[in-house]
Amino acid sequence: TVSGPTLLHLPKIYRSVLESRWKDDGMVLSLDYKSLEPRVLLATSGTLPIEEIEKDIYEQVRSSLFSNNPEVTRDVVKKIVLSELYGASIETLRQRVPNVEDLENVVGSIAEWFGVKALQTKLYEEWKQNGYRFITNFYGRRVKTETQHTLVNHYIQSTAVDVALFGFKNIVEYVEELGRLDDIVPMFILHDAIIFDVKENAFSLINGLGRVGASDIKG
Repeated sequence: TVSGPTLLHLPKIYRSVLESRWKDDGMVLSLDYKSLEPRVLLATSGTLPIEEIEKDIYEQVRSSLFSNNPEVTRDVVKKIVLSELYGASIETLRQRVPNVEDLENVVGSIAEWFGVKALQTKLYEEWKQNGYRFITNFYGRRVKTETQHTLVNHYIQSTAVDVALFGFKNIVEYVEELGRLDDIVPMFILHDAIIFDVKENAFSLINGLGRVGASDIKG
């Protein structure tokens, strides 16, 4: 077995070591999903129609729930949402956003907006039926889960990986249909990003690749 470079552990400041095979006539580019896991959580919970999910999901939460509360900024919302996704305790979150009063109610409002409690209940029942060994993600793939507080995190992370892979598949198939795989060469997948080596004569296609990867994803 031959393994590739460990890009996952390469600090961002060193990403420039990736050089196009076409030197100055090409560029190494990354296409990635913005706020993928919160979007997956909202889309799978069904609390908001997919077409109403805005580009900046953290600002959408802030303006929808906390427009009259200046201490709950977009950055605060982002920290709370990610903490909910990763199962952080309220004590840990309080250290991350120390200036927010009545934090429990703020967290509760955001959790309700995303449908977290209903998802937790559904996943717990499934986990229980499976002998507290595993759950299945949105696409039916088994996810080994050993503790209750990681149920939502494992479900969303696993589903988000599959969403990204479906999107990347769409992009690569589109490039293949165009007959441009010699000019837009897939190099690596890095979580929710796909990295291409793009020849200069194909730069005009890049925005289109983003659109292809963001539509017609299964489910």
